[in-house]
Amino acid sequence: MLMYTVDRIEDGYYVLLKKGNEEDELLIPVHEVRNEAREGDVVSIVELDGVEQKYELHVRTEVTSKMREDVTALLRKLQNK
Repeated sequence: MLMYTVDRIEDGYYVLLKKGNEEDELLIPVHEVRNEAREGDVVSIVELDGVEQKYELHVRTEVTSKMREDVTALLRKLQNK
């Protein structure tokens, strides 16, 4: 399953970066997404058929939490240098 990180929400688009290849960027209009995600969330994308809102972003809670913990630990380590 492909996973993306919500890098930012800009000009009415979710800007998603592919996990493992952060240079691969995907833009999805916010109005085409059924639910919400926040910056920094790790998500998988489900494409919906026959509905106005064409996508769901499924937040991968465990992966997101682990990533945030790793970033916090790295910031603490850098502050203590």
